[in-house]
Amino acid sequence: MSFTILVAADIHQDKVNLELSFAGVPSMMELYQKIESTFSAEGAPGFRIDRVQVFDAASGSWSDLTSAVQLSEYKQLYAFQRDVVAAETQKPIPPARKPASTGFSFAAPAPYQQFDAVSKPLATRSLIGGTFDAVRTSIVPETLPMSMRAAPQTAFPADPSDDVKVRLVFDELDMNKNGVIEKEEWKKMFKVLRVPLSQATAEDLFSRADADHDGVANRPDFSNFAEHYPVLVDSLYVRIQSNAEEKRRLKIVEDHRQLIDELQRRERSATSHHKVAFEELRAAELAMRALDQDTQIKNAEIEDKRAEMLQLGEDLTEAQRERTRRERTVAGARERERQAQMVVEGARNDIEDQKGRIKAKEDAIDVSRERARELEALLAEAKRDVDRGLIELGQHNDDLEELRTREKEAMVQHEQTQRAVEPLMVLLREQESEVTRMAERESQLEGMIETLEQEIGRVQQKMANADQDLIPLREREAHTKSVHQQAQSELDEARSGLRQLEQDVEDFREHRREVEDKEHRLLEEEVRLREQRYNLEEREGTHHAEKHRHFAETGRLQTAPSYGTGY
Repeated sequence: MSFTILVAADIHQDKVNLELSFAGVPSMMELYQKIESTFSAEGAPGFRIDRVQVFDAASGSWSDLTSAVQLSEYKQLYAFQRDVVAAETQKPIPPARKPASTGFSFAAPAPYQQFDAVSKPLATRSLIGGTFDAVRTSIVPETLPMSMRAAPQTAFPADPSDDVKVRLVFDELDMNKNGVIEKEEWKKMFKVLRVPLSQATAEDLFSRADADHDGVANRPDFSNFAEHYPVLVDSLYVRIQSNAEEKRRLKIVEDHRQLIDELQRRERSATSHHKVAFEELRAAELAMRALDQDTQIKNAEIEDKRAEMLQLGEDLTEAQRERTRRERTVAGARERERQAQMVVEGARNDIEDQKGRIKAKEDAIDVSRERARELEALLAEAKRDVDRGLIELGQHNDDLEELRTREKEAMVQHEQTQRAVEPLMVLLREQESEVTRMAERESQLEGMIETLEQEIGRVQQKMANADQDLIPLREREAHTKSVHQQAQSELDEARSGLRQLEQDVEDFREHRREVEDKEHRLLEEEVRLREQRYNLEEREGTHHAEKHRHFAETGRLQTAPSYGTGY
């Protein structure tokens, strides 16, 4: 984005106002180089800047440009040329236009400005006095760090006429502005201006200036005195001019110090704001890192829970397989128990059958005995049947004992099978309990994972919000850092400018001391020669008076010239 500044200058007794564009806010060196090269191309070859002033639309006054911090978009400047003999003309500054080298030579008012009549700043070398019109502009008021008051301007031309010089010196010596120079004013100004003459010599000079000996020197008296003491009057003029210039430079230095104080305040404020923005950004970044660490921890917990779930799933699968094996084992034991039970029941059925047969035999024996009693005849046959029945009964009893033995063995086997089934059932119940516990743990882990995922979602949302909040904080931190760096740069430039201004004042004072030292001999020589001339004129007047008196006494008086004791 371009940065435009309006610069006016005097070229061949005409005012020229140009729009100068820069890539950004220029430094003082870049500004001076651009002004000199542009106005050199505008018809003023070798254009060199003596000083630049800036117009403050708010106060309607001009002040010296001492730092780039005083610049802003479409700010009006005025450039004074160096080593210009002719005085600059007092004309309104015209509307700004593009430089001729850009291909636009028509007048074009700058954006946001409407000039009615812009006065040029006061020049130290070319202006005695004058009244200037203010600028009427629609520019938004500047946000400069301070309101720069116009530096005191000198009203002493570099090469004035003798009349102007005498008038200005008289005005300065007339401290109370009553139209005459009093003796105390004379002595005080000689002391203030550091005129290298003794107090007695100064009083004697005042008596010379007071031609009518009324105790004061009026303008005609001083004009007559200036004709006889031109070196002294020139020295007074230069010293008064140098005093005014030194005051102007010191005022610029003081304004620059005030500007530096304001820039230091701005730099401290920018440092404070940047520190606050940096701390806020750092706190936000730490909170962001804490959320990120929390998310990582919760993700790690989820991964652990998922790994635990995976292991639990494997264990559950193995437990289910073990439960299936144990169910098969229990089923086999129960099958063996059922078979043993069937064997026992078969033995019991056989015993019952055998008991039925025994009972049938006993009944048959009873019938046979009854028949034996009834039928004695059949006794023998019955005995034989009885014997056979007893034998068969013995056999059946033997079979019964064998069946009872088999029943006992089946009962033992059944009891053994029941005892083997009991621990299997206990193990099966334990396995079923373990499977149930694992299923419940799996459900708990699923709930915990879901909760953790929800928490991660909330944390990630917080992180997203925090990341969005970080954007303005980062922008603010970058902006405050840029403002701080700009303030530091402006402060460094202002300090450098102050050092240069102070060095300029010292150089000016040193040059002034050298000039005054050289003037010392000339002033003493002029006073000495003027006193010798006064003495000669007085002696010559005395001689002519005595001669005239002698001629009058001897009667030879003719037309004799009249001599006075004046200048």
